[in-house]
Order: sequence, then C-alpha cells, then structure tokens
Amino acid sequence: FNNPAVAVTAVVLAFGYFVIESWHENKRELHLISTKKESLAQVLAAKERMQKEQIKGEIELSKLKLENDRNKREAEKKQYQRQLEFSTSVVKARRLHVPRSWQLFR
Repeated sequence: FNNPAVAVTAVVLAFGYFVIESWHENKRELHLISTKKESLAQVLAAKERMQKEQIKGEIELSKLKLENDRNKREAEKKQYQRQLEFSTSVVKARRLHVPRSWQLFR
C-alpha cells in the first residue's frame, strides 16, 4: 500500500469486519445459550412433573394397599364370626341332644 489513506481504510475495514463478525458470533452463541436454557428449563419442569406424578402414584398405591389390608381384616373378622356362630350353634345343638344326666356332670 503506497497510499497511507488506502492502508488506513483497509485496516479500518478489516477491523470493522472483525468486529461485526465477532458480534454476529456472540449473538449466535447467546441464542444457543438461551435455547439451551429454555430446553433445560423444560427438561427440569418435565422432571419435576414426573416426580410429582410418581409421588401421587405412590400415595395412591399405599392408599390401595391400606384399603386392601382393611378389607382382608374385615373378611377375616367376618369369617371368625361365622366360625364362632357355627361353633356356638353346634355346642347348643349338642347340649339339646345330651341326656340330662350327662349335663349335670359338666
């Protein structure tokens, strides 16, 4: 470059090009970062929702287990009551058929 004005202009243009390119690159990186932040936020929100659903499911399962246990206990209680009533009726029936003399020795 023989002319200093041309050399200065070339340097200024090169510097301007470098500044504009780095600005565009920074803008692209910021866009990628914001996109990653958004996707990360979405992933975290989805994970939180899944955890809440899992906890709800576990609570529902424990409720069902408790209800099942309660129903089993009630069924066992009814079965015991039926057995007791049957035994009592058998004993009463036997007492009716036992001779009077045998009842005195009991």
